[in-house]
Formats: sequence, C-alpha cells, structure tokens
Amino acid sequence: MNTPLLTVTLLSAAAALSAQSAASPQMSYDSIRITHDGKLSGGTESGKLTGLGVSGSVLFGENILVGAAWRDFNSENSLEGDIKSLSLGYRLGVGSGDIIIGASYGQAKGEGYSGSTALVIDADIMSLNLTYRHAFSSSFEGFVSYSRVRTELAAGSYNLNTLAAVGASTTLSDNVFGLALRYNLTRALDVTVGYNWTGSDGAVSVSAGYNF
Repeated sequence: MNTPLLTVTLLSAAAALSAQSAASPQMSYDSIRITHDGKLSGGTESGKLTGLGVSGSVLFGENILVGAAWRDFNSENSLEGDIKSLSLGYRLGVGSGDIIIGASYGQAKGEGYSGSTALVIDADIMSLNLTYRHAFSSSFEGFVSYSRVRTELAAGSYNLNTLAAVGASTTLSDNVFGLALRYNLTRALDVTVGYNWTGSDGAVSVSAGYNF
C-alpha cells in the first residue's frame, strides 16, 4: 500500500471510530494567526519561496469549521504575488484529539521581472485535507496532516526588448504531508512550528495565534 493511501486509510478508520463519540471540542478553533514560512529545498522553477500570511477560523457548533487565509510570496527570481483561500471542514472528536476532514479553494496571482522579461502567473488551487490534532496536555498539541492538492497554473512572459510573448498552462497534482507542534503560552496565545513536504520539497513555518 502506498503512503498516501495508507494515510487516508488510517485517518478514515479513526474518523469512523470517532462517529461513535460526539465529543465536544477541547481545543480552540476560533482563532486568528500570523504565519511566516519558507521553502527549504527543490523548487527549480521559482527558487526558494518565502511569505507572510494571515489566517482565521471559526467553529460553528461542535463540528463545522470555516476558515480564510491570505499570504504573500516572493522568490529568488523576483516573482511576487499573493494567495487567497477559503476552507470548509468537519470536526470529529476522538479521545483526546480531533480529526478534521475538509476542502479548500484558493487563487494565486504573481508577477515579476527577470532581466528584460516580464513574468505573470495565475493559478487556481484546490485541495482535500485530513488532519489529526492531538492534545498532549493543556500546553502542548501536535498535528499530523495529509492533503491532495490540485493546481491549475497559467503562466506567461513578455520580453520588453523583442516584444515576444509566450504563454503556457498546466495542471499539477501533489500529495502534501505535514507535522506541527503547538505550545500554548496562555489560553489565548500560542506559538506553532510546522513542516510540510511533498517529494523532495520541504517548507518550515512559524506562526503565532490568538484564540478567542
């Protein structure tokens, strides 16, 4: 059995077990976060990516989770832009942890210059997500996640000297895995460090959250 299928199978099994226990949420889902992340390896097309983002989420009742996020990005080849996204999830309580099954949709736009060539990108990003969130104590929490991400990307370039224009489009599908550890400074404030990877590409993130 391959790794993505194994991950889905294990999380789905846990979700089925949690259906027998409609536990109330023990951890906060109503929050606002500021995140800084950066690409550590790979990414030959765009170089190392870094970005600063703001996100928020609200739990309606005990199960429905709604979120929104914005982040900017820049790369070593001077490509800059932002990504806006919305997400919808369903929370299932299981023991001292939660499983969140959800989906998200985002749009990315960017532009930049490479010498005398202007670059433009436009992308639609859709993902299906599974996350397990576990409370080790009132201070420490851990996260394990898997996402199937589909990106419909359009890119174009325009040479300012020759006036030549080139355009192309492609669709990319990736399996993205994630690990994170959160330390709750108080009931309202936390600091979270995470790592996401797909293939040989990896990205580390650091965020601060206010929970209300």
